[in-house]
Amino acid sequence: MPVQKPVFKPYYQNQIMAIPPTLDELVAKGHPVRIVNDVINRINIQGLLDAYKIKG
Repeated sequence: MPVQKPVFKPYYQNQIMAIPPTLDELVAKGHPVRIVNDVINRINIQGLLDAYKIKG
């Protein structure tokens, strides 16, 4: 039976952040894309969801 060696994730000592930022942290508070996002989130798509038929 072959001996299994441990597998480690790569380690990058010079990385800038330990945890990657979220998109919310990367986009400025006054950026126009936030308005677009708000408009998209307010659109009522219930009619589309009701009309959509899932066929497996």
